[in-house]
Amino acid sequence: MDITSENVLKYVFDTFKSNYLNCDFIEINFGTSNNFPISIKNTSGIFFQNKNDWDDSKTVWKYFFDRKIPLLFSESDREEIFTITENKVVINYDIISSAFYFLTCWQEYVSEETDRYGRYQFENSLQKKLEITKIPVVNYYFEILKQAIEHSYKTKLIRKMLPENARFAVCLTHDIDSCNSGWKEDVYWALRNGKLKNVFQILLNKIKGKDTWFTFEKILQTEKDFNATSSFYFLAKKGRPKNITNSDYDLHSVQIQEVLTQIKNSGSEIGIHGSYKTHDDVESYGKDRSLFEKDVIGNRFHYLEFDIQKSQEVLQANGIKYDTTLGFAKSIGFRNSYCHPYYLYDFINACRSEVLEIPLVLMDTTLRKYCKMNQKEVLDSVIPIIDELERFSGVLTVLWHNTSFSDNKYRGWGKIYSDLLTHLLNKNAWLTNASNIYLWYK
Repeated sequence: MDITSENVLKYVFDTFKSNYLNCDFIEINFGTSNNFPISIKNTSGIFFQNKNDWDDSKTVWKYFFDRKIPLLFSESDREEIFTITENKVVINYDIISSAFYFLTCWQEYVSEETDRYGRYQFENSLQKKLEITKIPVVNYYFEILKQAIEHSYKTKLIRKMLPENARFAVCLTHDIDSCNSGWKEDVYWALRNGKLKNVFQILLNKIKGKDTWFTFEKILQTEKDFNATSSFYFLAKKGRPKNITNSDYDLHSVQIQEVLTQIKNSGSEIGIHGSYKTHDDVESYGKDRSLFEKDVIGNRFHYLEFDIQKSQEVLQANGIKYDTTLGFAKSIGFRNSYCHPYYLYDFINACRSEVLEIPLVLMDTTLRKYCKMNQKEVLDSVIPIIDELERFSGVLTVLWHNTSFSDNKYRGWGKIYSDLLTHLLNKNAWLTNASNIYLWYK
């Protein structure tokens, strides 16, 4: 189905309106001749009717809200962002098409270059090229639109309030890839670093049935100390297909079932960690889904696999209400340049899907493995992102694996999690799980 200007405007404006309580009455002229109070120039032409990639020459930069932001589909920066005449406002840059480009992950839709997991590569992204990974530029576009609306309609838009009058939300999550084989890696780490006492203790604990990566009690106690809850995403499949690791545990074992009960009793959430290569196959994912209780509503795909064209269909067909996969594995920040949950775009039917995306922003593995960041640098690297979230009352989705709460190979990463929560709580953030975010936003 062709993507028309009407499709683009409806999707973007519906996303904008989802953050406010009182803007259903607003009408916008988007490149048509209708005499509405607000007009936005439509300069994208037929760009979205073809699988075009982005032309860097059509990006201009303007200062707005104390931030220099990129505006796509423009060749000249000579005009002001607004032109105001009496009660009418003309927005001289195509913020609607720019927002659509980022929200839909258009660059992933048109790209055929992927890594070994079939993922779109951060190195090829416009966020990387423009150095805007930590800037939610779509929120700045929406602020432009908000100011235009408030001027033209002589009204104050009311943002949806977060619970407990929080300044922003923090969605705490954990992917449970492995929890019974940590002793092997920790013994190797200890031997390599000459820590023979650690080797003895690791092996003794394993004999007693306690793996170093079986850290669920520690995670739950840490979050209880902060009056927080979180989401735990478990894999349905066990084993190593084609040298790709799925889980090292049996989801229906007595051991894991006791953990699931403990998590639910704490007020935290159980979600699905869609197995390797289920992200583009409705039937394959359905087999995973069938192994979980019917009230499970959330997903994050293993290895952050996601197909912009197919994954929303996979999730929607299997009754999943929200997903929280969309983040760059190799960079912290905003993969779709937006700091709020939003409904994914259905490219097949050229409309909004029914699956809410809660974008992933911060992952421990990104910091440790890809950025090779010193532990002392972590908090400073996140502060610019937190500042943006405060500005827009956004949602910071954090992924901290259970392995990061162990005391050998990953020593210190559990404390970083606690330090981060301390900082966020001092900022008056709402620390909660993904299902609560979904229920608040839907």
